Amino acid sequence: MCDHAGQPLQRTSIESPVRRRQAVVLSGGGAFGAFEVGVLRALAEGQCHATLGPLDADTYTGTSVGAFNAAVMAIQSRDTLRASVHLEDLWTRRIAGGLVDNGVFRLRPNPASVLDPATVFRQNGRPVVEAATDAVQLAAGAAQRLGRLFLSTQSLQYRLADLFNLESFISVAPLEQLVRDTLPLADILDSRKVLKIATTDWKAGNLRVFSHDPANPARHMSERRGQITKDTWPLAVLASAAIPAVFPKVLIGGDPHVDGGVVMNTPLKPAILAGADTIHLVYLTPNVDTRRAAWADPWPNTLETTGRAMSLAFAASVDADVETADVINNLLESGIPHSRYRPLTVHLYNPSRSLGELTGLLDFRKSSIEKRIRIGYETARHHDCEKERCLKPGQRRAPKTVD
Repeated sequence: MCDHAGQPLQRTSIESPVRRRQAVVLSGGGAFGAFEVGVLRALAEGQCHATLGPLDADTYTGTSVGAFNAAVMAIQSRDTLRASVHLEDLWTRRIAGGLVDNGVFRLRPNPASVLDPATVFRQNGRPVVEAATDAVQLAAGAAQRLGRLFLSTQSLQYRLADLFNLESFISVAPLEQLVRDTLPLADILDSRKVLKIATTDWKAGNLRVFSHDPANPARHMSERRGQITKDTWPLAVLASAAIPAVFPKVLIGGDPHVDGGVVMNTPLKPAILAGADTIHLVYLTPNVDTRRAAWADPWPNTLETTGRAMSLAFAASVDADVETADVINNLLESGIPHSRYRPLTVHLYNPSRSLGELTGLLDFRKSSIEKRIRIGYETARHHDCEKERCLKPGQRRAPKTVD
């Protein structure tokens, strides 16, 4: 099983404390993020051999749904187990819902809720208000697109394609309310944990990391970054979760921002630059053998093809980052001095089987959430470094299995 050999990786090798600094890195993946909740619960309980007891991480980094999970964990900085229990409760009680109306989004319009008098009465008329608001917004969006169809100088093909915009039919008001209710700015700024949230500046096409560092709020990072303030919070979390072409873009400082997964789905580098030397990296792509079994059909449909492409891209990105850290570890082990880095330990947690098809990214039904939480918990409880090809100083990373 896992150990924690090696010295801390810090940006400043002389002034850094000898104490091992641990970080949790959480990737994006929509509703599949419930898997992360199960992993976090097991780590907080000390059920995973990799933590050598209950985890008390110094840093949390996250992208998309991982940004929300990371922020919840960082807020309750004095009790990791309590934070993990609270996070699970949020997922099963607040986030869980139906396929078209849940704690993250709702489809526009949803006539079923208005036609059910019991629902209207139980929710004090909220469905009627939402239906009226949806009608106004859909009409306004349609008018704008029709105007561009006849007045724009773009090509006819572009103007026809512009008529359909999926973002118009999805409201993220539930997510906005969830973030406001559960992640108050005062609690973030009062946290003793480092929190880093990855977003994508849509106009520039660059990674932008929003950070809270209680020890050094002005800490330099190589990525384009921003500090979490009243002007950027909770916009940073909403932007990180804004799946392009599905959820609307979020304006921060006048610039549109979207899901950080576009450029960095698993924010390992921000955790390293924050000073972590022992990293628990949770991502949502199944292992190679599972992908082979699930993708036996050589002629998949369009949605499955898109899902495969995304899964392969995310998995390749994670593997490339860990391989880079492995190269650095081995250079240091060989005696080549480097003033900026020290050895890294990276424990990897990902599902042993697929969490669902591409459409499952938006499946926030309670039964699906609870199933993914259980899978995450068992994955961490039975974590095996050799099988997962974890990175440890002084050891070569296990090679990939190739048929």
